[in-house]
Amino acid sequence: MYQKETIEAQLQQFIRRHFPVARQHHVGLHDSLLELGIVDSLGVLEIVTFIEKDLGVPLTDDELVPEHFTSIATIADLVSRRLDPEGAV
Repeated sequence: MYQKETIEAQLQQFIRRHFPVARQHHVGLHDSLLELGIVDSLGVLEIVTFIEKDLGVPLTDDELVPEHFTSIATIADLVSRRLDPEGAV
């Protein structure tokens, strides 16, 4: 099972690789991806695709809300909860 730190690292690598603004801002785990203009609505869809295909974590429609995609840390929390619904976040 993935640990939250591993998920955060994978997300950070993906975001830095796919969103040039993230490299320019040296985006951290708690930086606001949307407010800093690092990710837009299409970028969120790319992140969702990465989570579902590369990490193998399906997301429900109810989980596809902006507050789950504000930062790398909040996205990692979401993925961690999906991997361990018992609550070991």
